Amino acid sequence: MMSIAQVRSAGSAAGYYTDQDNYYVLGSMEDRWAGKGAEQLGLQGAVDKDVFTRVLEGRLPGGADLSRQQDGTNKHRPGYDLTFSAPKSVSLMAMLGGDKRLIDAHNRAVTEAVRQVESLASTRVMTDGQSETVLTGNLVVALFNHDTSRDQEPQIHTHAVVVNATRHDGEWKTLSSDKV
Repeated sequence: MMSIAQVRSAGSAAGYYTDQDNYYVLGSMEDRWAGKGAEQLGLQGAVDKDVFTRVLEGRLPGGADLSRQQDGTNKHRPGYDLTFSAPKSVSLMAMLGGDKRLIDAHNRAVTEAVRQVESLASTRVMTDGQSETVLTGNLVVALFNHDTSRDQEPQIHTHAVVVNATRHDGEWKTLSSDKV
């Protein structure tokens, strides 16, 4: 199952997603960068909390700045949380039964779903004075795998945090969420 929520605060989000105190992280479930946009920014491997915070704020590696200041505060929309949850029975079999193949299958399914979402990535551009939505096909995504619910019950789920940034014609722009 997938649910979608808007990420409201870069700082709070970075703290929540990277906090592993309440989760028993399994070997195949480390956090990681994904997406063609992440590759273009040189973001790979484990997600660094400080880098993640800056990216959610719209301050990208390499100097691109999508943040929008208003009254001294950053009004940039950080992004979206696409949460992929395995069924309860799968979580129980994987964690209590020790079947790591189920975790690997969950990770493969999330990777494919993110690719599908990425294929729909778009931004808005002005053409002859008209706003037009154009496909970009690239996203910056941070994946965080957790294995318990907030109630500390077994629940394998992945937060795919889609950063509000995509690249079009060599320029970083904010996402148009029409297709997501």
